[in-house]
Amino acid sequence: MSSFKKDDNWGETTTAVTGTSELSISQEEVVGLGKEIQDRTQGFRRYLPLAVGSCVGLLVLATPLVFLLLPVVMWPDRLQACGAACEGLFLSISFKILILLVAVWALFLRPSRACLPRVCVYRAFLTTLTLLLTMSYWLFYGVRILDAQDEDYHGIVQFAVSLVDSQLFVHYLAVVLLELRHLRPCYSVCVIRSTDGETRHYNIGQLSIQRAALTILEYYYRDFPLHNPALLSASKHRTAKHLAGLKVYNVDGESPHM
Repeated sequence: MSSFKKDDNWGETTTAVTGTSELSISQEEVVGLGKEIQDRTQGFRRYLPLAVGSCVGLLVLATPLVFLLLPVVMWPDRLQACGAACEGLFLSISFKILILLVAVWALFLRPSRACLPRVCVYRAFLTTLTLLLTMSYWLFYGVRILDAQDEDYHGIVQFAVSLVDSQLFVHYLAVVLLELRHLRPCYSVCVIRSTDGETRHYNIGQLSIQRAALTILEYYYRDFPLHNPALLSASKHRTAKHLAGLKVYNVDGESPHM
């Protein structure tokens, strides 16, 4: 019966073949790549609501004007004459579009105070409602006016005025949901600064967590006094360093007894 004895130094004589990849990347490059992607995502989130709001605003403002111009361009010879009442509607729709332009800018196109990570539900709902309303009017306009080539221009102008009125009512709804809904106090929040114990109480309305955090942060910068604990620790460090550099002499010459 034969026995096999394993060499104790077999690991040192083992040859391993390795290779380096041309696609290797360092840890610093990985961190930089992740930061670059994060910056692009933040920029996309910051400018996407503004871009969507601008497109929807242009669509809302241009649609009534297009409703008025298409019959004049496509079948001008068959249109009935526009009387004094029709010309009065022109004046009405001009002022309503101007008011709607200022209202849309004041509520939707203002620069945001902060870039929030989540989409505002009410803004998304109002944008969708506005698009559905505009597309519904376009569908009705295409079927009943463009295909039939309606000759009643006064009725076409009234149809455009009704669209502007509907858009104004949607804007009133936006003011209620975005500006007036959270004014009624619903919650009481106690804010305590951990460094010095400074305390404030705030009453806030029905807000999402991210908007409530933004509101409390604005209250903090407005109401809390300035406090920097790093200055206190720095002054203590400088005092200790100054005292450590001093030499103390015993003038009486008495030595301490052991």
